[in-house]
Formats: sequence, structure tokens, C-alpha cells
Amino acid sequence: LQLTRSSWDKVAEKNGFIAVALQGSLPGKTPGTFAWNVPHVEVSKEIIPTGGQGGLDEISFIDEAVDEVKEDFCVDPNRVFASGYSGGGRMLSAYLCSGGDEFAAAGFVNSLRAGRPVEADGKWAPEKANCSPAKPVSIVAFAGQKDEQNPYAGGGAAYWQYGFKTAIQRWTDMDGCTGNG
Repeated sequence: LQLTRSSWDKVAEKNGFIAVALQGSLPGKTPGTFAWNVPHVEVSKEIIPTGGQGGLDEISFIDEAVDEVKEDFCVDPNRVFASGYSGGGRMLSAYLCSGGDEFAAAGFVNSLRAGRPVEADGKWAPEKANCSPAKPVSIVAFAGQKDEQNPYAGGGAAYWQYGFKTAIQRWTDMDGCTGNG
């Protein structure tokens, strides 16, 4: 579904690169679709560390899929990029936060996270210990102020709570960026 929405396949064909679209291991809300088993995301009424409701270890799956693409095709390992929309971006965030180091840069639409949300003194923020990227990663991220699923200002589902600006600031800090973004 997301490959159709994004048109990455058409862009890849026109510009001479490989586009690979992975799918999560959980059944999606719409019949015939799939969802990612994102660590620390509410799968039912509780937050599951990983492996919720029969889902697979998606972080290992992403590592293995990228390794297979590198083995099967002529790929410059320094030019492997990723993008994610909504749950796919939350999965990509979790992958990078877990130390996954396959991607040179990542793009996010309505989905950037920087660690599991924790509350301290009535304020929500990313849990710093829950996000330790292996290396600085260039990030481009877009968020809509009217997104009800992943609210720009934060709130909503248990996995969301802190807002977009907080996530961007955390990635800025983790990547060691200074000055104007």
C-alpha cells in the first residue's frame, strides 16, 4: 500500500536506483494490509517491549532484508536510505534508536520518534536510554498539525505523547547538530 502511495518504485525506475518496500508482520486495520510490530508501541491495551500479538522481531527483519539486498544486487552500502510514513516511520525510528546502522539517512512523514515516551514532572519526553543510534543519521521529517493519529503537539496514543518538535530536537542533539537546522 505505501509503495503505491509514495511512488518510490516509479521514482527508482526513472532515476536508476533500487526501491525495496518491506512490510510488517502484524495484520493491518484494513483487510489485506500489514502493520509493524514496533517495540514499545501499544499493540492492545498494554505496551509490549517487542514481539506483540504474534508479531516478529522487525528490527532483525530490517537488518536481514538490507543484508540480502546488498548480497543480491550491486549496492553502494554508503548510499542506502530509508523512509517511513506513520507506523512505518515509527518502526524506522525504533530501528535507528536500537542501533541499526544500515541507513545513511532517513525520511519520516507523520512518524518521527526519538525513544519511548516517558513522563517526568508532568512533561512527556523521549526516554534517552531507549534511543542510542549507532552513528549520526541525517533526518528529514514532515508532520501535519491536523494529524489526529500522531498529533503534532503530542498526546494521543501511549506511544506518541511527546510532540514533533521534541522529537526533532532530540535527533538534533543525538546527531550533534549546532546552529540553525
